[in-house]
Amino acid sequence: MLGSVGSCPTPRLVAPLGFLHLPFAPTPSTLYWLRLLVNFRISATSPVTSSTRQHLRNQAYNAQARRQVCPARLTPVPIGCPSTVATSASTACSLPEVTLSQADRPLPRFTKMTSSPSGNTLLLKRQLTELRKRPVDGFSAGLKDESNLFEWEIMIIGPNDTLYEGGFLRAELIFPPEYPLLPPKMKFITPMWHPNIYADGTVCISILHAPGKDEYGYEDASERWLPVHTVESILISVISLLSADVPNTDSPANIDAAKQVREDLTGYKKKVRRLVRQSAEEAFD
Repeated sequence: MLGSVGSCPTPRLVAPLGFLHLPFAPTPSTLYWLRLLVNFRISATSPVTSSTRQHLRNQAYNAQARRQVCPARLTPVPIGCPSTVATSASTACSLPEVTLSQADRPLPRFTKMTSSPSGNTLLLKRQLTELRKRPVDGFSAGLKDESNLFEWEIMIIGPNDTLYEGGFLRAELIFPPEYPLLPPKMKFITPMWHPNIYADGTVCISILHAPGKDEYGYEDASERWLPVHTVESILISVISLLSADVPNTDSPANIDAAKQVREDLTGYKKKVRRLVRQSAEEAFD
């Protein structure tokens, strides 16, 4: 039974919905919402389960009704007061206004974008299949272990008419669980001497930096990682990096290599060529 007119029993739980001040009588959408609550059988003595709570949040958000109104005084009352349905316009609800915390207010219905493991696997498998069917000049790519799609081995053929011509540069690509939302890490196994490659072989280029704004102001957000990038676009960017006549020494990863480029470019080129010859010898051993 809905209860006596003009008074409301104290509900066991405060309803998990916010309120909406309305300077007029309930609209059809508000009445729809109230009918929905009655049909849902939310009474002063019935507990509110977590699933019911979430359903009410969603329904309240969709109806854009964040305050239940007592028809007599147009004052807020807690949801679960049966007399809000049974009272007429001349009868007031006796419950005081209840203020809900921010945590109890309805939440927007959106889902944080995440990357599922199955989606990662399918995406990487598709790229691997494409590269096997249509190899790209300048590099080869495959899996270290056929059972693990997140670790790739790379072989870059030194670009013609560059310091790296004739070289066979071995590297690896390690993809995080969050791929493609976050970029992989690329590391050369072949010894490298370049301002944008760390001493341990880790590649430092904009395309492999996490998306977002650069706190140091060296890069635009558009230059950093985007989920549309693929293994092919990453390796083409690395080959372009190696093809530059004079490496970029702004914000270097290898400070010593950058210093040599500025102060002794001839010595820098000799050292690179020596490492390239060494990579070719190791490839044919």
